[in-house]
Amino acid sequence: MTIPRARFLRGAACLALAGVAAPLTAPAARASDRDVVDLLSAQGGFDRFLTLCQRANVTDDLKAAGPFTIFAPTDAAFGRIPESLIADLAGAGGERVPDMVRLRAWMLFHVVQGRHPSSGWTNTQELLTLNGGRLRVDVPQGEPMRVLNASNPTLHTGGFGAGGLATNRIAAIRSPDLVASNGMVHAIDNVLLP
Repeated sequence: MTIPRARFLRGAACLALAGVAAPLTAPAARASDRDVVDLLSAQGGFDRFLTLCQRANVTDDLKAAGPFTIFAPTDAAFGRIPESLIADLAGAGGERVPDMVRLRAWMLFHVVQGRHPSSGWTNTQELLTLNGGRLRVDVPQGEPMRVLNASNPTLHTGGFGAGGLATNRIAAIRSPDLVASNGMVHAIDNVLLP
């Protein structure tokens, strides 16, 4: 038995209006069975971020119920900052001891409490990070969305490294809305500095 298309669509529309059936639109993204840490690991390209999170003892926090939104720098993003900064904070080899306070603050500057999909952002919206800092999300028309340190909207030097480092690195959001069981991830192309 074949049901004519027009009759099928009328029936589906009636059911949708009655709340019996789902609307005739694409299904919303479903949460992954993976938490944000496992999602980043499975995606690949976030090894430096995950290693530094582990070194800063924040991995277990990010595996908790959350929800969390992570602005996760890619491995390529870490290639754009001085290796000496990473070594300074994370410790390098057996000679250096990690600066756990600053390392933890740095990693948690990339994490916001709650689930923040890109579709809900407004231009210049600010988000409070888990280290107490603020991120600003810019949603310019015709350009990639971006995120930066809201406390310093103009570029200047200072921050973690000896001799200063640009603290307001603007990061373009390259892969938004990666959904995890305990939050979501937005892949960014620069490392954010508190």
